[in-house]
Amino acid sequence: MLITYTGAMGVTSTDACYEKRLAPGRAIRNIHQLSGKGIPPYVTAKNPVDLTFDQTPEQVADIINICVKDEDVSAIVIIIQAELTDRYVDNINKLNLQGKPL
Repeated sequence: MLITYTGAMGVTSTDACYEKRLAPGRAIRNIHQLSGKGIPPYVTAKNPVDLTFDQTPEQVADIINICVKDEDVSAIVIIIQAELTDRYVDNINKLNLQGKPL
């Protein structure tokens, strides 16, 4: 599963997956309803999940938790702005990834 803050990075990441013969996977059904952090309705919640520039560390952690519980998701890639990485680390470090690579 790919999680990003911008559509352009989502497209680039998807292309990179296909170039390396990796299948990005299907979208998680009902991801808007499964999200406890309220993914806005304008967010593209397919694969990649494009949370737009409004994404928060809590939303990303929430999406990762949803992905971890889905049997069809074997790995998770998140794309965030480099200068904001510190805001995300604490939330992500608390997650149980159940052996799935991030």
